[in-house]
Parts: sequence; structure tokens; C-alpha cells
Amino acid sequence: MKRTIRQPRPTNSKQQKTSFGMPSSHSTTIIYFATFISLQLHTISLHEFFSFISIHITQTFINTLIKLTLSSIVSLTALSVVWSRVALGYHTRNQVIVGMVLGFWLGIIWDRWWWRYWNVI
Repeated sequence: MKRTIRQPRPTNSKQQKTSFGMPSSHSTTIIYFATFISLQLHTISLHEFFSFISIHITQTFINTLIKLTLSSIVSLTALSVVWSRVALGYHTRNQVIVGMVLGFWLGIIWDRWWWRYWNVI
């Protein structure tokens, strides 16, 4: 995709890279994982999720609170990676935004495919 769009990276980068910058691959990848993990967390039961360490969560409120907390941690971590790409000068805001949108939709598509074709639970 970068070779097709051929948009250069910002010139004020601390480290000059010769590759193209649109879309940001880091942003696409991290937002994809954040979206997919968050959707999976809200779809599965936490009893299955935590079964490997023998934690039993039965209360609905606590179950929802834990899911929201884990999704928030994943999302904030992803957003910090995205922000760092602009702050370090490796990408422009537009390159990062396009990468985020691409990663978001790929995460949704993969989640839907997962539950439709590959889910064995």
C-alpha cells in the first residue's frame, strides 16, 4: 500500500527513513490488535478467559468492569504507540489517522470472520 500511495515521511524526522509513510504500519497494526482484543473481550466470558489461572468471575457488574478496564488498558496502550509515531516525527497526523482507520476496520473484519468461520468454542 505504501508503494502505491508513495507519500513521503515528514522531513523533520529525528531519523531519516527512505521508505514511504502512508499509511503508518505501526498505527495499523496496533489499532488492529486493540480492536480485535477489545471485541474478543466483550464477546467471550471472563470465566473462559481466566480459566488458565483458576479465577472464577460470576457477578455481572464485576465481569463488565473487568472487561472495560482491560479494553481501556489495551486502547490506551495502542493510542500511546500511535501518538509516539507523530511525536517522534516518523509520520504525519494524516498518515497515522489513515493507519488507525485501516487497523480499526481490519480488526472488525477479522473479529467477524473469527466468530463466523474459525471459532471452535
